Amino acid sequence: MTNTENMRQIALESLIEILEKKQYANLIENQVLTKYAYLEKRDRAFYTRLVEGTLERLVTLDYYINAVSKVPVKKQKPLIRTLLRMSVYQILYMDSVPDSAAINEAVKLAKKRGFASLSGFVNGVLRNLSRQRDQIAPPKDLATVYSYPQWMVSYFMEQYPAEKVEEILHHLNLPQDLIVRVNLQMNTVEQLQKELKTCGITAVPVPETSCGLALSQIDRLTDLDAFVQGKFYVQDASSMMVAEHAGIREGDYVIDVCAAPGGKSTHAAQILNGTGCVDSRDLTEYKVSLIEENINRLRLSNMTAKVWDATVLDESVVNRADVVICDAPCSGLGVMGKKKDIRYRVTREDITELSHLQMKILENAKCYVKNGGTLLYSTCTITREENEQVVEQFLKNNPDFTLEMQRQILPHEIGNDGFFFAKMKKNQG
Repeated sequence: MTNTENMRQIALESLIEILEKKQYANLIENQVLTKYAYLEKRDRAFYTRLVEGTLERLVTLDYYINAVSKVPVKKQKPLIRTLLRMSVYQILYMDSVPDSAAINEAVKLAKKRGFASLSGFVNGVLRNLSRQRDQIAPPKDLATVYSYPQWMVSYFMEQYPAEKVEEILHHLNLPQDLIVRVNLQMNTVEQLQKELKTCGITAVPVPETSCGLALSQIDRLTDLDAFVQGKFYVQDASSMMVAEHAGIREGDYVIDVCAAPGGKSTHAAQILNGTGCVDSRDLTEYKVSLIEENINRLRLSNMTAKVWDATVLDESVVNRADVVICDAPCSGLGVMGKKKDIRYRVTREDITELSHLQMKILENAKCYVKNGGTLLYSTCTITREENEQVVEQFLKNNPDFTLEMQRQILPHEIGNDGFFFAKMKKNQG
């Protein structure tokens, strides 16, 4: 078996875990890429493209399968529909893969996985698509064209003009550079650029950030000495806006109530430049272990991590913090470009439930802010219900806070992700 054949089989197994068993795509992909780190870059890239592409184009793939199959996708056996989806993705979107190769390998996989009796069905569907794709009427509705659930597109239409919705859907499907935040305590932006260039990596400054770089031609982060040594942190430019605009000053006490894996906390600690303290918190031991890992890698001496439920008030820090960062749990609709499975996980009901949780966390977080201090609320989503409306309700309930600024960043406006933040000041009292 060639490596490409092997990666098809591994991709099939991964997609079954994600689509049928509802496992998180990023966790499954990371496990596979770690396990097969010894393979050549092109083989790992083939796996990533096949898995992420199939997830990204799932609605569109089902449209084309249903156009040529007598059995609708929803009624097919889980392994068969997953196999068809990833094979149709190769036929429609991977020009480097001949149709015949995609079809023949799908038939082999069907037989290998115990579905020899359905291998003819797989062969027939894929050959029909290969022959008839130019005769199939292309989809016209935005949900099918860009591959999103219809409820989500309709929901966006309630909040943005139609042309803006299409722009959002389009941008979330674009390829993404890896964006990193330079650790200015260890090197300058220019120094890191030079070091990465020696490794064959292009690093371009990101607008509106003081220390953001977009990297391309990169393979494995963990192979880079600069990463291992803590010279940079992977963080989207839109997320960097939180610490950049929080007004953090040397000597401040900063609390981050929903911090894992620590991007905003470590950024705040670096702005403090070895002074003050960042109290970084999250719900579980596992999440806190991720924060601690980044504290150690970035060599931060002014930051601690602890397990704490953000919905529970910590009496010991009431009225003590200069800055409180509340990057609340959210629907994540702004990061669908990098987490392809979010679009199929989130429901309309989830958004309303999350807005209630966000308000509950904010009502606790406000108690930690000293008079004259700052409360910075943020999410990685693009819904008014989780963003502007939460802030509006919070300010209505808490007249001792004043909104200084807020911003909804749409996908690819700054960096890759859609993001929201609001800076609120507690009155001097």
